[in-house]
Amino acid sequence: MGAELASRLLDDYGWLAENYEKIKKVATLRESTNYDGNYGLFFWDSAMQSGADNNPALSNEPNELQIFLACDINAFQWREYVALERLAKKCDKPKEAEGFRKKADALLDAVNKRLWCESDGTLWNIRRDTGKYVKRVSYSN
Repeated sequence: MGAELASRLLDDYGWLAENYEKIKKVATLRESTNYDGNYGLFFWDSAMQSGADNNPALSNEPNELQIFLACDINAFQWREYVALERLAKKCDKPKEAEGFRKKADALLDAVNKRLWCESDGTLWNIRRDTGKYVKRVSYSN
């Protein structure tokens, strides 16, 4: 996100071509470390990884690590995909741009399907082990 935002605000995309692969590697790392293919969503390793101390919608308990599919991490990753799509276009990589658009769309569909609670009219984090909502209002949802 930062590389795309800086390039856009500075109106300078010239440095991207030589750094594109590194940026892509960093922005897609979560796919190999924090992605649950069964849900099509991303999860935090712990509450502290979310950046919010004492988050009541996540946990730091040893038996609950990597258990919460959280709204915030999925929003962050969606924005990474959108930014990568723009960067790929600027670097004349239309097939990669299309791939990132498809990933962004699939992630948005999974968020709406899995995290949206129609009866409450809001997004909730869910547990990976049960698929149940974690109905606690917090920074991460």
